[in-house]
Amino acid sequence: MAVSDVFTALSEDRPYRKGMEKDKVLEIIKSMVEDNKLDDRIVAILIDNYDQINLLRKGAQENAVKEYQELF
Repeated sequence: MAVSDVFTALSEDRPYRKGMEKDKVLEIIKSMVEDNKLDDRIVAILIDNYDQINLLRKGAQENAVKEYQELF
């Protein structure tokens, strides 16, 4: 859960900033592995599947924005 939370927090657009690029996201996540803050096995899965996972994340973010806009 921690890896997905960090990945999402770094990569998705927020009202106050754009999401980070892949290289920067992976740099930060790898640093957190070195500091024993994230599980290296889970991070390896993220790295191996980054583009596919990020595409799914983007789709979910776009859907959330659309739903929010429909409410207001």
